[in-house]
Amino acid sequence: MRMRTLTRTLDILRSSGIRITPQRLAVYESIAVLDHPSADEIYENLRSVYPAMSVATIYNTVERLVQEGLVHVITVNGKRRYDFRLEHHDHLLCQQCHRLADFPDDLPPLGTASPKEVLAEDGKWAINQQTVIWEGICPRCMNLRR
Repeated sequence: MRMRTLTRTLDILRSSGIRITPQRLAVYESIAVLDHPSADEIYENLRSVYPAMSVATIYNTVERLVQEGLVHVITVNGKRRYDFRLEHHDHLLCQQCHRLADFPDDLPPLGTASPKEVLAEDGKWAINQQTVIWEGICPRCMNLRR
């Protein structure tokens, strides 16, 4: 778990200009605890603690966190998932259970540095982010096969 301390989390949210509410704080911390959750998974995690919180509140909050650069979005199979880890890193995706995990940091870089611009048929694209997702079968699902 990559939980930041509560004080550090509050400092990050304050410096971004986001008004801090218990619900926003809970959404932000849930992204760290749940490890690459979707908005629906965050909602399921928080609904017993905040029964009046709507799914729309979750979606609005995570989108604001993305806009402020406090979390990243990873789109997997058309579903937006949220990443607490801001530095560039690759991901592992289980093809069976769809669990998303960070690619191990202790392995050497497997790709090249992403270009800042790419020339395509329709013109020059400005590259903001590169996401590499390695697909395979996670250990949990491999053990279920045996």
